[in-house]
Amino acid sequence: MTHLADISREDRLLLNPCIDDPAAHLAYDPAGNIFATTGSDMGAATISVFNLQMRRLTKARRTRIRLMVRILTSRATLDYRHITAGVAELDALIADLTAGSEEYAAASWYVRENQALFLLA
Repeated sequence: MTHLADISREDRLLLNPCIDDPAAHLAYDPAGNIFATTGSDMGAATISVFNLQMRRLTKARRTRIRLMVRILTSRATLDYRHITAGVAELDALIADLTAGSEEYAAASWYVRENQALFLLA
């Protein structure tokens, strides 16, 4: 390929969170580790290039994951007891924590969507 070639035809190596769905490429465990979903070369490359497994980030994700687990557990309790005002308040908090602009939103979203993996951990 020459310098005049159309680079838009090249395969991208890294995830672009403005274009790509991180959940299709990245997953998390209760300890805060991040890993590429099966077959996602873009997920693996993004983790490697941006060093997303560094201790500081893993610890911050673990803290966020634990917070989400506490919130989801509390929400389930309130829902079971039919305390709708409390459920609504926690739903609003969950929406805030999973908003795209929020720090560690992808990890929060992953926990919300995969509660069985986290609430039993």
